[in-house]
Amino acid sequence: MNSWTESEKATLIKALSRKNKLKTWRAVSKLFKNKTYEQCFLFYSSASSE
Repeated sequence: MNSWTESEKATLIKALSRKNKLKTWRAVSKLFKNKTYEQCFLFYSSASSE
């Protein structure tokens, strides 16, 4: 599993915080070159459980 840089974490949090048209995890993962939609979801679920 790829590790998340601080910049990538910030990008994901900002993307999920805004009103936008990102309705699927695949759409979210397209913001990153090296992340799959599963990695995005796993990071979100681990961050939200803390």
